Amino acid sequence: MVKMNSRTLVGIVALACAYFVAGKLGLSLSLVASNVTLIWPPTGLALATLLLFGRQYRPGVLLGALSLNLTTAIPNLTAVGIAIGNTGEALAGYWQEWAYLKEPAQRKASVCFGFTQPFWP
Repeated sequence: MVKMNSRTLVGIVALACAYFVAGKLGLSLSLVASNVTLIWPPTGLALATLLLFGRQYRPGVLLGALSLNLTTAIPNLTAVGIAIGNTGEALAGYWQEWAYLKEPAQRKASVCFGFTQPFWP
């Protein structure tokens, strides 16, 4: 079992709240249905948080996505699946960046300045 200090717990709750607010902003831009949008700001927020602070903040992504999707008009089981998928996409991006950029300074620069290098040799 992973031990969590109070700073990490506060960060997880803050990320969940920020994810929820960013998700509501994204859903306010929906054109087709109340839970479908082309712009999804929480993805960038989740990826940047995991890259800057580590993957121990992934429960914040899960909690934020779950609480957001439970406020829409979709079934609860579907909301759980979407929340797991949102967490998985943040982790996939984290692992991809971790494998590609070996130095922590490169990872932080990637978050701050965008992906500056192509993903091919």
